[in-house]
Amino acid sequence: MTELFTKWITTELGVIEWISIVLIVAALIISVIAIFKRLPAQSTWYRGSLIFLNLVAFLAILALILQPQYKTDKNFVISLFTDANIDNTNRDFVSAKNHFYLVTNQLNEANIRQSEPSYLYQDKTLQTPEQLLLKYPSLNELKIIGDGLTDWQWRNFPEIKIDYQVPTLIEGIVNPNWKSNISLGESLVFNGRLQSVSANIYRARLLNPAGEIVAEKNLLAGEIFELTAKPKLTGQHLYTLEILDHQQIPVSQQILSVNVSANGPARILVVQSSPSFETKQLQNWAAENGAQLLLRTRISQGIDSSRSTNIAKPQMKKIKLLGLSQTLFDQFDLVIIDGRRLLMMSKREKTELRLSIKNGLGLLVLADQNLLATTKKEIPELLNGFQLMALNRPTEIIPYIVSEELSRTALSDNFIPLVAQSISSSEKTGSLQSLVQSSQGHILVAQKNTSLGKVAISLLQQTYRLVTSGQQVYYSQLWQHLIKQIARKDQQSMIYINSNQPFSFEKQRLEICYRRSSSEAQPVTSLQLASRSGVADSQSLLLQTDPLLKDRSCGYFWSKTSGWYTISSELPVDNPRKFTDLDFYVVSKTSWLAHQQHHKIQATKAKQADFTRKTIQAAHWQKTDEWIFWWMLVISASLLWAERKFLSQEATHFFGNASG
Repeated sequence: MTELFTKWITTELGVIEWISIVLIVAALIISVIAIFKRLPAQSTWYRGSLIFLNLVAFLAILALILQPQYKTDKNFVISLFTDANIDNTNRDFVSAKNHFYLVTNQLNEANIRQSEPSYLYQDKTLQTPEQLLLKYPSLNELKIIGDGLTDWQWRNFPEIKIDYQVPTLIEGIVNPNWKSNISLGESLVFNGRLQSVSANIYRARLLNPAGEIVAEKNLLAGEIFELTAKPKLTGQHLYTLEILDHQQIPVSQQILSVNVSANGPARILVVQSSPSFETKQLQNWAAENGAQLLLRTRISQGIDSSRSTNIAKPQMKKIKLLGLSQTLFDQFDLVIIDGRRLLMMSKREKTELRLSIKNGLGLLVLADQNLLATTKKEIPELLNGFQLMALNRPTEIIPYIVSEELSRTALSDNFIPLVAQSISSSEKTGSLQSLVQSSQGHILVAQKNTSLGKVAISLLQQTYRLVTSGQQVYYSQLWQHLIKQIARKDQQSMIYINSNQPFSFEKQRLEICYRRSSSEAQPVTSLQLASRSGVADSQSLLLQTDPLLKDRSCGYFWSKTSGWYTISSELPVDNPRKFTDLDFYVVSKTSWLAHQQHHKIQATKAKQADFTRKTIQAAHWQKTDEWIFWWMLVISASLLWAERKFLSQEATHFFGNASG
């Protein structure tokens, strides 16, 4: 009782409530005095009964003002409609006056009929699900109706018991992934998984901006698939991904945005011990994709032949006279050399190659039997840290590209021979970065950082097989991936979006970061964002320096609408930095519904699994139902009225006169 009284008097009351309490206390005192004055001849029991009824009415009114709560160990269950429609079943649940709430941004999608009483939803809407914790700090059980909440929303909830049933799945693509920013000549590779409960065969189609089908594939529910296209023009393009059911009716249409930039051509130096089909095909690829390539082939002792692709004649005349020196290496972004030729290099050539790598040059060593047969003492210093595991028998595998953007992507179904089984790190400190793996997870191409540059080893042989089998796209994808990861990085400043998915939704927070170069005189403190969709949405984004990465500054942006946006910076005139604006696309909240549902289901199930306690012992305060006090007031007031009407002396005198 003490705790209950304390909970009553500590409830936050306003002026009107305090005035009401004073008035009903005064009314109680006056009523008690009036009973003794009006009924002096009545028995003590009679007057005591009237005082008791007045006291009951007083307590009922006081309770309605104070809204008392009681302490209980019983679980208090709240139902939350996340994004479920108010169908007939749920409507009965709502009408039964259960404890429920609806997320505001889903209220318009609930299909609530105008004929339904609006009081059912009064004070039941939430701007964010986290507001439940403000209303019920001791909430210990939650019933989720709908898709659920996102991982970000669940982070604000404590460990609670969750009652959740997986809703009907939306047909569409989950876990979509593609690179939204690529260079001209690079392929657009999309992969995802089809979500459906049907056993029918579906068809996925990728359409270019002109509406032409560039890739298609038959699918079954739950199947992971990949579609590839190669943009032919620079600029911002919108591809369309369609999923058709067995009746060729579209069940899902999503936009794939891609920004194709015209970056400078890759500059590649190939040094080989003898002619090979591998480098011949690499030359053909460079010619088709605009890369600059110089091929140096050893034809006799101390003599190399030179062949160039996409290199201007005046420049070729200069570099043709250069030997394997730092002057030559600095003209290129990537050096590709076979193991035998690397072992043939002189001490001076190796030293100058190492100096160029420290300044940012990338080196890719094509492992061969000569390199495998070399003892540890004879291994060049550049390859310290790499350990090659020999093969027991000839092996061919399907290579998988490993990247942050696409995770693991298989290169069609073509098998490629290996020179060794796998690569591992031979050093206790530091680790190798995997660029290509086998299906078993063995590293086939690995790289390590060396100052500003990178050194990599490849176990792949005869990658030209992809071309001869008609898989030119996969061949191009493989070498573009290797060149991008290993070649010299442009040291200019860069804007990028810090996100683990290739798209962002409208009106959601998006982190945009700026990385400045070492030559930048003054840091950039703000970026300018503008919509290109005809909507007045221009904002200035203030940046804050990352406490761990001093060369990076980030800020947050909320878009007003979907469409293309451009990010640019305002720099002082004396800033020597070169800068490229960034274009990105914001999708509507109604896009990728299957993926959104999948993400919420996984997050909600994970939160549900976190609850390990069988019972909840923690007590909590629960609001007392008001109907109890209303009934107390009605019954006590009715009995007092009846007493005055029929049992008082005045009533007896009235009936006596009437009968006379």
